[in-house]
Amino acid sequence: MPYQTHHSLSLDPQGHFWVCGQKTHEEPRSTYPNLRPPFIEETVLEVSEEGAILQEISVFDLLAENDLNGLLYMSSLCNEMTQATGDILHLNDVVPFPADCKEGFFTQSDIMLSLRNIHTVLVFDRRNRKVKFLRTGCFVRQHDPDFIDADTISVFDNNNMLCQGRQQHSRILLLSASGGAP
Repeated sequence: MPYQTHHSLSLDPQGHFWVCGQKTHEEPRSTYPNLRPPFIEETVLEVSEEGAILQEISVFDLLAENDLNGLLYMSSLCNEMTQATGDILHLNDVVPFPADCKEGFFTQSDIMLSLRNIHTVLVFDRRNRKVKFLRTGCFVRQHDPDFIDADTISVFDNNNMLCQGRQQHSRILLLSASGGAP
């Protein structure tokens, strides 16, 4: 079945691919009334070696299930109402925890997502869909997060916003699951 996918794909220990997907909505969606069409709903796809979609997870639903709806409206365009439209989140990477890594804070059931337009990296447990790690705003328009070990993530920070008195430069950040500042 054709499906709009983009950016990257990752292989998990079972030989399944994890892929960024998206659906463009031209009509309002009753479950998310403050999303103004047209808008893109990001999805996480688990795909078999044969190309069959084994699992589809709406990132909107994942955020809602974890009481993180505020992340959907960070790019609101209207002052009178909290409305968002277009490419709200921009999922640019889906990364399963590597099979060759010893478990710690992060485990074999974890999936990491990079949401570029809201400057967010999160990790959720695929068994219960609970977000167990979330970092927002310490990087700008990030890409390519990776599990370094069971407690550390690396992130490519585009850092492409000019700030007064600061040079614009990309950098690599290491984020600790222990919650310390990057």
